Formats: sequence, C-alpha cells, structure tokens
Amino acid sequence: MGKKVFKKLCLGAISLVLTLSCLTSCMGTNNTPESDPSSGKQDDTPKVETNSSVWSTYSTVKVTQNQKIEEQRYYTELAAEVNIEMMKDETEGTQLIVTAGKDIKNYDLIVSDLSDGKGNTLPKENIYVYHQKYMLATGDYDSDGYLNVGDYIPDMLLPLDIAKQYGENKIKAGENQGITIEAQTDKNTVAGVYTGSFTLDLDGDKRNIPVSVTVWDIVYDAERSEYQSSFLIYKNELMYGEYDASDEKVSKYVEFLMKYNANGNGTARDGFTAEQLVEELDGLWGNKNFNSVRIPVAPAGNYSANSSTAEEIITFIVDMVKYSTPEKPWVELLYCYPVNYDEVTPSSTTQWNYFLNTFKKGGPWDVTRERALERAKETEEYQAFDDDFKARVDKAILTLPAVLPTGLPKDGNGGHEILADLNVVLCPVINVYNDDRVAEQAVDYAATSTDGKLWVYSCINPTYPYPTFHTTDRNLGNRIAGWHSKKWNINGYLYFMTNMYECLASDSYKFCDPYETDVRQWCPGDGYLLYPGRKYGSEYPFASMRLVAYRDSVDDYDMLTVYEHLLNEKAKKYGIEINFNDYVEDLYDTLFDGTQYYTDDSLVLTVRRELANRIMAVKSDLGLVISQKNGVATVYCERNSLRVDGELKGCASSGEGYVLTITNTWDKARTFSIGADGELFNYTVYSGKDITFNQATANSTSSISVNGSYAEVTLRSEKKANDGQTIRFKPYIELSLSDISNASNIQFEMDNVGDTEIETEVYIILEDGSQLQLGAIYIESQGERSVRLNFDRRKFTDEVLAKAKKLRFTFENVLGDGTATLLPDKSFIIDNVFIELNK
Repeated sequence: MGKKVFKKLCLGAISLVLTLSCLTSCMGTNNTPESDPSSGKQDDTPKVETNSSVWSTYSTVKVTQNQKIEEQRYYTELAAEVNIEMMKDETEGTQLIVTAGKDIKNYDLIVSDLSDGKGNTLPKENIYVYHQKYMLATGDYDSDGYLNVGDYIPDMLLPLDIAKQYGENKIKAGENQGITIEAQTDKNTVAGVYTGSFTLDLDGDKRNIPVSVTVWDIVYDAERSEYQSSFLIYKNELMYGEYDASDEKVSKYVEFLMKYNANGNGTARDGFTAEQLVEELDGLWGNKNFNSVRIPVAPAGNYSANSSTAEEIITFIVDMVKYSTPEKPWVELLYCYPVNYDEVTPSSTTQWNYFLNTFKKGGPWDVTRERALERAKETEEYQAFDDDFKARVDKAILTLPAVLPTGLPKDGNGGHEILADLNVVLCPVINVYNDDRVAEQAVDYAATSTDGKLWVYSCINPTYPYPTFHTTDRNLGNRIAGWHSKKWNINGYLYFMTNMYECLASDSYKFCDPYETDVRQWCPGDGYLLYPGRKYGSEYPFASMRLVAYRDSVDDYDMLTVYEHLLNEKAKKYGIEINFNDYVEDLYDTLFDGTQYYTDDSLVLTVRRELANRIMAVKSDLGLVISQKNGVATVYCERNSLRVDGELKGCASSGEGYVLTITNTWDKARTFSIGADGELFNYTVYSGKDITFNQATANSTSSISVNGSYAEVTLRSEKKANDGQTIRFKPYIELSLSDISNASNIQFEMDNVGDTEIETEVYIILEDGSQLQLGAIYIESQGERSVRLNFDRRKFTDEVLAKAKKLRFTFENVLGDGTATLLPDKSFIIDNVFIELNK
C-alpha cells in the first residue's frame, strides 16, 4: 500500500580549485534591436508598449505570481537572456520572468535554431518552452520565510503551445509569469557554444531574447546510471485525475517519468507477470537512467522462504532470467520493496520482530534468493549463457536488493549488533544522513552487507533546511541532493507516490482539484510530482518544477560519476590510488553541510561549471589529475615537464606517467598557471597551517600523549559519584587553536586502534567557554578515516572563528538507554591536523 497508505510519510566563501582557461563561460550578450530571429530581417512592425519588465533567474528559484519586484525576498534578478550550460545527452533549463505592466491577453515565446558558427546547429525542435502554472499556498509547512500562506507558487509546467490552445497564455497587470525554457542534447551533439535569439511577444510588444547554450564535450560513459530510483504510481489515484486507470495509462506515466530520470513503479503493476513487465518496459532501454524494476510481490508478516509468497517471488525472478541477455540483463534491474514492513520501528514490536527475522543474514530473504538461483540454473536459458554472463546473473540474484524505508536500527550508543546482523538495503529519510556518524555507519554497512547499495527517501518529513518535495520549499534542495548522494555513496531514491490526485481529511477520501489544491494529505506538495493530462487532452501527465529539480540532480550525479571514472582510469596509468571525494570535497562544501543545503541558487551553476572544467582537464592531452592536501598540490600528468607560472618544471616518473608537486608558501590561497604546448590551466592551491598539540588536555581519568602534530589518546569512561554509582558525563580531549578567522575547514587523520567502535562529536570552543558543534565522526574498530570538517559559514562567521580557542572531541561514557551501562574505553590516534584557509 505504500507509505502506510497515507498516514505519513551561506552564502559562504567558495573554495574552488580548478578553473580552465580553455572553456568559454558564455554568459550571453546584451539585448540587440528587435528582429525576427528566424528570418534575420529587421521587424518593421510598429512598436507596442506594455510597460512590462522581462528578466531571468536561476531554474531552481520559485518566483511567485503575486510577488512584486520591490518586495522580493529570495531571488536574484538577472538580465533578460537565456543562458544554459550542459553535457551531451542531457536536458537543462532556465527561466524567464515577465512582470506585466498592464493586462497581457496573449504572450508567446518564438524559438529558433541555434548555431555554433561552425556549421553545427542545435535545432529549435530541441528547445522546449513551458508556461508555469500557479497554486495558492494554503499552508506553510517549511516556515522560514521563503514562501508564505497566500503566495501563488509556480509548480506545474504546461507546454506553452497547449497554454496558447486553451487561452491560458495571459498575464494580469502587476503579476509575474514564469516561462521555463529547456534545451535537449544527445550523445551526437557537437560540443560548442550555440547562440541565437528568441522573440518574446507580449500583445505585440516584441522583445529580443539573446540565447547561449554551451554544450560541454562530456557524456555519461556507461550503459546504465548507477543511481536507481523508485517513484510509485497508484492505479486508484489515476481514476481521480485521469478518469482512466488502464494499464495503457500506467504505461504512459512510466514512460513520462523516465524522461525525468525517475523509474515509475508501484501498486499500478501489482499482479504483473514477468512477460507483461518486459513487454511494457522494453522500449525504455535507450534511457541510461532506466535501471530499476520492482518485483510486483514482496515479503510480508512472518515471512518464510517456503511460503506461497516466496514461491511467487522465486518464479518472477526465474522468469526474468529467462528474458535476460547480455544486451538486456533484466535480472540486474530487479529490486524488492517490502512495503508491509515500511518504516517499521521497535515500537511496533510484532512487525519489528518479523522484519528482523526476514532480513537477518542467512534468514528467509537470503534463502529465497538462493532458491531462486538454484531454480534459474535449471532453465535452458541460463544453461545457454556464457560463463561471464552466468556470473553476472548469479551475482544479480544473490545480491538482489530489498529496499526498506527505515532508520538505522541499533541497540544503543556504542553498539550496532542489530545492524550488523541484517541484510536489507537501508533507505532512511534524508535528514538521517545529516549526522556524519550515521552516514559513515550506513556506508560501512552497505559495503559489507548489501553490495554497496544504499538508498534514501523523503516524505512529509523532513522540512527545510533539508531537501524536500514540498511546494512551499525551495527546488534548490532537491537539485543539490544528487551531489550529497554521490558524497556518501547513496545510489538510490524512493518516493512513495507521484500521483496523489485526491485529498484526504481524517483518513477519508474526498474529491479535490488536482490542478489547484496544494495540500492533499499532510503538507503542501506531499504525494504528487505530476499533474493529470486529462483537462488539456494530453495522454501524458505534466511535470512539476520539483520533478525537474530531481531530474537535474540525477544528471549532476551522473556527471560526477563521469569524473570519477576518468580519475580511476588515469589512476591505473599513473600507478596511484584514488579517493574520489578528495577531488570534489570543496565542491560539496560549497553546496551543503551535512544534508542541509546553502540557499544561494547560483552555487549549483558555479560548481557544475567547475566540475566540467576538471573533467576537461583530465580529458586533455596533458591528462591532468590534480588534488591537494595541507597546502600542497599533487599534479599527475602525461608529460615529463610542465610550466608552472611560466617556469619549466621537471616531473618525476609515476607509473606510466609523471608527477609534480606545487607548494603554496603564502599565507593565503594562490592561483598557479599549469600547462604545456599551449594548454594552460589555472589551479588554486590553498594555504593553511598545521596544528601542534603543545596544549592538548583530557579529563582526569584519561591519558593523552602528544608529539608535534601527533596525539595518542586513551579515554576512560568510568567516573563515579560519592555514592559509588556511575554517572553520565562526556570524556573529551582538547587541542589549542588560534587565529582561524579565515579558515574554511579542519582536516586530520584519525585511527581507531581499540577493540570497540568510536563515535565522537567535535566542537569549537570559543573564548567565553561556549561551544559550537563542528561535526561528528564514526570509526569502526581498528578502522581509520581521513576527516574533513567544513566550517558552515551560516554559523562559523569570521567573527565567530576569531574567538575560537580550542578543538574538542567528546565521547559518551555510558549507554543512552537509561541503564547507565558503562561503555568501553576508547583508544585512538589523531595526526596531521591542518587548518585550510580560504583567503
């Protein structure tokens, strides 16, 4: 039934490293005299004045219909231009805003072909224009002043041609009208800068809109995206919006969602056979994001591997093996959504015990997969596979994921025996990952238990400052979510319903207008990302701006993956090991802290352009792979010499390539010019300073030994009150700090040399004794981590950091379950503490 059916669910200094001078930024040009862009001739039509202003803003901004410019709260007003930067095989957009000076009865945006000046064209058929439709905000669930009750919020995207057909292309005096413009490329689009102009016609008041679309020479280089998804479609809901719940209508919805990188699944397919699913989905293979097929039956209750439900699951898996080929490996796309255990918690004792039993290692779910493999091996189809494909099929079945929206079950602070005994793909709500300790535990668990599979979801909760699909929240959060997922190896997203076309009040159903009603369950926007096509005679639904943000986030995830693949390829040649996050951590720090995103809409475009620059550096003839740590940049390349600020530097051998180091001895960041043979790249190396432990302290029962930047620590948990009883307190160690007002982050190595896992919270202690939490860390027994804790500039301003005196690591000494059970002592090493400066 889904999410319990319906009961629920800094603008900081940017530390960017690599800026390539060989790419054109293409911010567009100033307006030119009005003309017909398709003919190139001057328009001699008498000029009509509407006293309207035309401007643009970032695609993630929500400009309300009733928001006056002089009252603007949250958006940046840019020139009346269309500027888009994108990969090949991608859809990317922006928006124009018209603020009407008087009533406009008809508006139109006339598009034309774009040219790169070299004989290549981005045809107008690849340009899509949408009329933004508005919805009255009746509830402010994400109350931070971004949007308010009474605002008319843009969400539904209606193709402009349809808006014109139905007479909706009009604007009232004093109101805003958003126009979304998207460009689409394919793998064969020639990289370059495509320019031209469009004509915006406001009742005869014609405006020339300069257009620039930059297409990078970047394309996703694998057959399937690594980011899976499950966006559920409910058949009964289709009746309320489309008056049609046929299998054909479901197929249209699935096909439409795929255009937005979302795999449509759900109750709409319950009861389907493998043959029916293959027939319905076969046409989607050309989309790289088609990678997730839900098994239309799932474990429930006190599940047994010998039950009739298990037999249905096994039969379905085996049948999908029969349809699988190396070209279309259907079995590799399968996953199970055990909805009957959805969001299970220990408080629901019976269901919780069923869940633990079903997904314990070696339990019913594991046995079901083993039985399915045994059965598959008996088929003629399997026996005809070659050995390589047999191995792929074997792995796909034995690691077939059961994706369960739930938290991270554990038995109290300091112990995770429950989690360690499970074999289910975790899919917690996104704010759970805001704590680095939890994210690190989830990643470690996925790596050892679920073949690296780790998912995330959102619903009614959380709210801002976490990404949501709420209409009263920013679209920016969902756009940034793809970057966060890449950082933490999250490779799947689940959303419980895309088409809630009815309203629920006190758990009873009632009719509502799905084009006008913002709250249909608990909060604005929850449960729907689509609008029915019926009213406008469309066989397909219409997208929301929120769904567009999700699509773009997946494209960003894929773009990061392109960079990762290139780095791994070069790493083999240069004989080095790559930790991908080391090459993009500064980009992540620019966009978010934890899972809380910064609210500057320009930042996504900035870091996306920078990511493109870094990809092009690796792809260049120089093959530059550059990272930095502690003020030293390490440059791997294809040449035995490079010019650094014009001076020729010899490189040492490294594998089949070469390596050079560049040290910044300044007390602030310095940009170096690096290159050869006419290819020059600017690379910024940050400055910083090491921390020595000359004033490290610990609580009286613990010990700490320091030597320069090296600290060896044993923290004792035990401390007793006068009556001899153990009391709860937080043992800690402290390191002295001074003059870090312009710091961007703290980096260090931490090794857990003890026999118990470590969870620690890290604080900055100010001169008045107050403390601000900087982050949290989890390290398994005998594990180690390279830690980077970013200063969230929303709270760690220069003024605050100027008062920073100590860095404190705190630990729990007892279980937080009310028993006051003493936790084991902790033994660890901290080394190479470095403060990175951003100025």
